[in-house]
Amino acid sequence: MIVLDRKVEDERVARLRSYDLMDKSGTIPMQGLVELAASRFQCLGAAITLIDDKEQVFKASSGIPIMKLPKSQTVCQHTIMGNQPLVVPDLQQDVRFAHLKIVAGGPKLRFYAGWPLSLNGRHRVGAFCLLDNKPRSFGVKDRSDLSRFALLAEKLFRDEVGKTRRSLT
Repeated sequence: MIVLDRKVEDERVARLRSYDLMDKSGTIPMQGLVELAASRFQCLGAAITLIDDKEQVFKASSGIPIMKLPKSQTVCQHTIMGNQPLVVPDLQQDVRFAHLKIVAGGPKLRFYAGWPLSLNGRHRVGAFCLLDNKPRSFGVKDRSDLSRFALLAEKLFRDEVGKTRRSLT
């Protein structure tokens, strides 16, 4: 069970909503980035997600036919709780995740590696994640490369926020 500081979580969600990104589709560069990541890591899929107080939306995904999940059914909600990557070699063997529909049902995910995404350096709004249907290890080089993909995803989000704000003026 995740225990949240309600004030911090309310600030995080308010900040995310201020960017007006939850209901917009991802961009072509975001889609290209997740496809490149899935290829680089040779995994089932990769995704860029955003998480508000109720749900997780997939802004871009490769290999995963899901576009939204209730927040309570996500691994990424754990990722955004920290400043470091969350790596779970086998989701079925982790009591925090074994019951999730994406693990116990379809698509029967087994591996997860996620890096928290922040657009202002403070509030973590989503994750850049890798997913696979078999357990796997994840080394130091893998973590370093995942961090680079996450930095690029953050840049793409900042560019999108900048475009939106410029169009309003």
